Amino acid sequence: MDKKLIAAAVASALAVPMSAQAVEISASGHVNRVIRHIDGPSMDEGWNHDDSGVSGSRFRFTGTEDIAGDMSVGVNLEFAGAGDTSNRHAAVSLGGNFGMLTMGHTATATNGTTHDVSNSGLAVSFGCGHAENKGMACATMTEGRTGTLRYDSPSIAGVGSFSMALAKDLWDANFKASGNLGNGTYSAGIYYADNSTLDDDMGTEMMDDDVYHDETRLTMGAGYKMGSGTSVSVLWGDVDKAGDMNDFSNFGIKVGHDWGDNGVAVMYRRTDMNDDMMGDPNALVFGFQHKLAGGAAEVHAGYHIVDPDEAMNNQKTRTFAVGMRVKFK
Repeated sequence: MDKKLIAAAVASALAVPMSAQAVEISASGHVNRVIRHIDGPSMDEGWNHDDSGVSGSRFRFTGTEDIAGDMSVGVNLEFAGAGDTSNRHAAVSLGGNFGMLTMGHTATATNGTTHDVSNSGLAVSFGCGHAENKGMACATMTEGRTGTLRYDSPSIAGVGSFSMALAKDLWDANFKASGNLGNGTYSAGIYYADNSTLDDDMGTEMMDDDVYHDETRLTMGAGYKMGSGTSVSVLWGDVDKAGDMNDFSNFGIKVGHDWGDNGVAVMYRRTDMNDDMMGDPNALVFGFQHKLAGGAAEVHAGYHIVDPDEAMNNQKTRTFAVGMRVKFK
């Protein structure tokens, strides 16, 4: 065949416009670093440079695209920005008037059970993110991200919604509500999870399967913030494992006050163990947070006192942490 004809055919094909549909995405994330000083029984005693244990560094790609019938498809791909660089989220979604159905590696219905309504969540978190040797003193009462099929309802009466999720050997659900009350705002939720494989991740294969095999968890969180800026947030949870010795309940209360771009808070956490040898570990946290550049950056500082209250280890650990989070998009 004539080479000139081949060249003309290729050029003609390249000139033909080709239509391609794809979800338009946006990139965003933040870097959150802390410097900690640890005083107490720890291999990291002294000064440490770490990624934040509260809202750690990350970057993500997200996007949605409308399709027929008032429906939309979405994508969420998020990675940790330091240390463990595995996927935080890798999920697709289908949304509409019926709510949203999400499938992939993402949060279950009991991921994020706290209802902290203050502006000091980086400095003072219910998970005591920057505290050393926090252990059971700051049990988060949440489920981690995993392979999930999750349903989120549309708004109910303008104030609430519910979610359900299915994962391998796990199902969980929540009901959440928020809105205005008096001269302030509130946020509250109740969460339930049934996990049947806790022993697989705890290295107890050599023990009786009935000891750690089943776990149910009931958690409630609530927060109220007055018009003056003062807020109170609480978290309570009860964990029922197979074998009474392993049951425990957890309670936390945080009092904060926000003014302008500032926030201060104090929080107390306590876990009541159903085992005399484990004691009742607790934590006390103080902190301050300040917004910069209209909220594009935040500086935060906190002081954490953790008391394990155990028969074999009753030595307190004190941690001071100061850090900065900068967002990008």
